[in-house]
Amino acid sequence: MRKVAKISFAWVLVLSLVGIPYAAYAAVSEAEVHSAWAKVASATGLEKLPFNIKEDKTPNAWVANGSSVTVTTALMKVLDSEAEMYGVLAHEAGHAALNHYQGAVNTNVGIAILGSVLSSVLGGGVADIAVGAGSNLAAAGF
Repeated sequence: MRKVAKISFAWVLVLSLVGIPYAAYAAVSEAEVHSAWAKVASATGLEKLPFNIKEDKTPNAWVANGSSVTVTTALMKVLDSEAEMYGVLAHEAGHAALNHYQGAVNTNVGIAILGSVLSSVLGGGVADIAVGAGSNLAAAGF
């Protein structure tokens, strides 16, 4: 057991001396983020779509109502390169270009209307629970 501990310690020491980069040090600069977005926006025709960087501790990126794209500072810290950010932003641009937000709204409204009609036809109680569960599954894509 002592031999394993000594070998493990030696490896940790060697890796720290060699300077292996750790995820905590990975970072994409604000300039790289804006550069990546400019390239994605140009390629997808979304130049007029507002782009934001939000100070947040959670790594994330999203399209809000199909009307803006946002990335968090925490996401910038976990990515290693502008190319990785480009991939994330291309994904988000796909949501915006394909109007996924409006499609999801339309689907959920349709499911809610259908659920309400089925609930009225089938009666209350257990039927309401079944319709509600089925609606949630349908909205989730099952």
